[in-house]
Amino acid sequence: MAKEVKQELVEQAQTLHAELQVILDALKSDLVKCASGNAAAGVRVRKDLRLLRGKVSDTIKHTVAVSDAYKVPVSE
Repeated sequence: MAKEVKQELVEQAQTLHAELQVILDALKSDLVKCASGNAAAGVRVRKDLRLLRGKVSDTIKHTVAVSDAYKVPVSE
């Protein structure tokens, strides 16, 4: 596999990680507020959970693509 392709896959993984981290940080803050009775924070928590679910799905797709990219074709 070409170095450029590997580098691109690494950069995509780093981007996905950073996006997940931002969502988790927001969730942490809003969960504390929601537990203390802030209803608006509860709405934000649910919204962020839906966003997190989508990003996790994207991450799974990325890891499958990476696995497929590293597979060596079997010659007959």
